[in-house]
Amino acid sequence: MKHDALIAHLRDVRQHVDGYRASSRQELVEEEARAIAEEAAYERGLEDALVRSSILVEQALAAAASEVQTIRSRWSIECQAMISTQAAAYRAGLEERLSAGVVNALAPFIDEMQRIRIRASFLQFLRKTLPNGFVTEVTISGPASEEEFIVDCLGKVGVRAVYRPSESSEMEATIGDTIINVDFGSWTQRVLTEFVEARNVGS
Repeated sequence: MKHDALIAHLRDVRQHVDGYRASSRQELVEEEARAIAEEAAYERGLEDALVRSSILVEQALAAAASEVQTIRSRWSIECQAMISTQAAAYRAGLEERLSAGVVNALAPFIDEMQRIRIRASFLQFLRKTLPNGFVTEVTISGPASEEEFIVDCLGKVGVRAVYRPSESSEMEATIGDTIINVDFGSWTQRVLTEFVEARNVGS
């Protein structure tokens, strides 16, 4: 009798253990399934975030490039207009104070003063309109006498000037696809010629 009761008890214990093992296996399967699902959701979320970040970066770069291009498109016209206006104002000042003979006698001085004005206007225009953070190097060709001054001035505003000396009186700045050109000789000659012609008409 006791033997039968012991066997029955052991059978109950075994069934209980088997049931516990089955339950544990089921829980492990469910836990593993949840972990897989959570990992997949995390990966999808990460992928979506990367896609959105990439789109935002592309939009920001496109907007910045568009702004830079807009600024560059105005450089050449604005620079020439500024220099032309200043040259005309300088000529008007000369007409008020000097005669044609004095202009011819002071031609070297006028040439140097006009060169200083054109150079200053050219540099002022570049410093004012170069977009910060986008342009750090400018290629310039021009008279060798201008190299040290131009390179030093642009260097002070964080722009590296690659200067190529030439025997021409022209100075040309290349920034990407934009070319800005000024001619020291032609501007000075224009001042002298127009001044003399104006004096001849008035005499």
